[in-house]
Amino acid sequence: MVFSGDYKLDCDILFDYIKDIKYDTGSARMKKFNIKKSVGGSILYGDTWRGYLSPTKSREWDESRRKFKTQIKSTQPHLLELFNEFRDFHFQDFNFTQVQMNKNYKISRHIDSANCGKSYLVCMGDYTGGLTCIERDGYIEKVDAREKPITFDGSSYYHWVEDFVGDRYSLVFFDY
Repeated sequence: MVFSGDYKLDCDILFDYIKDIKYDTGSARMKKFNIKKSVGGSILYGDTWRGYLSPTKSREWDESRRKFKTQIKSTQPHLLELFNEFRDFHFQDFNFTQVQMNKNYKISRHIDSANCGKSYLVCMGDYTGGLTCIERDGYIEKVDAREKPITFDGSSYYHWVEDFVGDRYSLVFFDY
């Protein structure tokens, strides 16, 4: 067992596992959200229907899921056990199939078109600002997921990240 059940301590432990990962975002996503690669990135840990990365690279097939594994799921399979244990301590009644991993990714107002139902957001890092804004029925709620995991339906509500200074990491656990 890696985690203690104390949210802030567990986020520090989780941060040690994810801080040195290469957050190599696809160019289409970077362009859509106007993010510079030198600033940060976003990668998906999970499964996809796309079997290729480029004309010369392909993804590993997951027979049990009947989908292809994302590159990071293939290269760092141990993260799934880590994510499951973290979930078991902090939002145990939630089943996820994907984790969107973000480093210094100030995403603009959007709705998650591929998510199914609610998501859990976890943030960590040494930064100021960077609140997550969730727009529900004309009301904007600003939350700090460093304090506790935040749950909301990203496929139903617009959400975005405010400006921040420092290094901001976030994980979005969701089903797809």
